[in-house]
Amino acid sequence: MLFRSRLADLPIVSARTCYPPKWVAVGIATAEHMKTNGPGSRIYSLFFLERPEPIVVTDFFISTPSLLPWIEENHPLRGMTAEAVYRYILRKYFRPRAAVLDAAQSFYDRHLAGAPNIAVHMRGSDKKDETKTTALLPEYFQHLDEADKNTRIFLFTDDARCIEPFRERYGARVVTADVLRTETDIGVHHTGGLDKVRLGMEAMTEVYTALLCGRFLGNGMSNMSAFVSVLKDWPEDACVLLNGSILQISLT
Repeated sequence: MLFRSRLADLPIVSARTCYPPKWVAVGIATAEHMKTNGPGSRIYSLFFLERPEPIVVTDFFISTPSLLPWIEENHPLRGMTAEAVYRYILRKYFRPRAAVLDAAQSFYDRHLAGAPNIAVHMRGSDKKDETKTTALLPEYFQHLDEADKNTRIFLFTDDARCIEPFRERYGARVVTADVLRTETDIGVHHTGGLDKVRLGMEAMTEVYTALLCGRFLGNGMSNMSAFVSVLKDWPEDACVLLNGSILQISLT
């Protein structure tokens, strides 16, 4: 199979070379075109499989659970659960830089090692309503109240406003990294003037710090929490996702 890396290398967009044909009029370099309304919008995921056209453009990602029944019989992923598929793919292709792993280990050794610990992720800012951040606080507290009183809590969040409730309840047991956060409903990754490479490195470092912890508690409707749950083979009952997992939802 031939993979091309530049739009200029692709065939000329026409009704015969591109699906759906709505892109013929504007070109596939257009950021968005009839994404939610009009002909060619909200197409069911299965229509993108086995297309004869060399160019296929989808406006939305196709979820792993949606694709499971269509994996070929002789494929190594055939018959696996969605969680097993995620773990297989991540183990095979995901290779964090040494700088990320070293920074995570260093932070863990300085702030979390030597005591029971739990990583806690809370997504706020532009997703606080979608992920029910405030409504879930009592559930976060319920799980943490049941932990050993010496347990250190590694709290990572994109929203600085999420930190204070935990500090008020658990005091110095709450450990946070010195990273860029927002204090508004604008996502930190949407805030102008910030170093996007730094944002990515900090997010990765916090994720891999969480993976070094003995337990994890997060909101499964956040992609970061959901991926922490599959990036490691957690012991039984050591990983708790409130709200289930967005990775298990079949989106078509």
